[in-house]
Amino acid sequence: MFRALFRLLILFIVLVAVGGYFLGNWLTWGHVLSISAALKAARAPLFSLEVPRSLLFLLAIGVTGLGLRPLVDFIRAVRGGSTDRTVLLLTPAWLALANLGYLAAIAAKGSRETYNWYFTLTVFSGAYLLPAYLEHYGGEWAGLSRRALARWGLAVCLALLAISARSKLTSPSFFVGHYDRAMTLASFPEDSLVLAATDCGILGYFSRQRVINLDGLTNSWDFQEALAEDRLAGWLTDRSVSAYVSPPAPESGIALLTARAGLSSAPQTIRLHVEPMRDASPASGGIAVWQVTGIE
Repeated sequence: MFRALFRLLILFIVLVAVGGYFLGNWLTWGHVLSISAALKAARAPLFSLEVPRSLLFLLAIGVTGLGLRPLVDFIRAVRGGSTDRTVLLLTPAWLALANLGYLAAIAAKGSRETYNWYFTLTVFSGAYLLPAYLEHYGGEWAGLSRRALARWGLAVCLALLAISARSKLTSPSFFVGHYDRAMTLASFPEDSLVLAATDCGILGYFSRQRVINLDGLTNSWDFQEALAEDRLAGWLTDRSVSAYVSPPAPESGIALLTARAGLSSAPQTIRLHVEPMRDASPASGGIAVWQVTGIE
């Protein structure tokens, strides 16, 4: 009886989670799949198995490995009819299974676009799996007391945080350049400009202007249709793209914009005819705002 109820509960949770995902996509995008998920899957090769150079990747592998022992013990408890043991290991086993499935999906359809930050979800699950593992198996594995294990675990986490923070602070970041351009655009009245750009999250958030995403990840399905039918210039014209921010600076009044590959289309480059709206100052790092007079 317990096994039947447990299976029904798991099935219900899965149906609610999966059904809620597809319903949310339909309400947001008018499609059962989110545009970002469909695009990244379309751009990635099947089983590229490229190993990313990422601290998050290494942490994700470690966290997933921690969940294997509780998962195996959970299966044994279910088969042996041990109700108390099954309930105790339910959450770590569920997280372990989810992490395995998640990493398998990334391996099957992963690329540079889905690496690094996409391992964050798995790493976050370590906040539960690591203490649970130390609680159930730590003393047996390391021969240390729970207090000593907790201290060592905290020290390792702090060391990893310090390494990550140091790499971010000492490495140059494109975020700074995007932020400076966004602040220049923010000097114009809010929502007075319409731009199109790739990697435009910072630009769109801080500029307080409307920015059309040429990556396609936060755009619409009709944008993908425009790419596939080679009518991107007209699509952007219909949406009143009115400004361009440099760098890169236009040449002879022409600025180039490139939209990334779509679901069934190659990258496309369009030409913007521009004229100065606000010239760059010596202290601005070459940042200038241009008015778009035509798109082709």
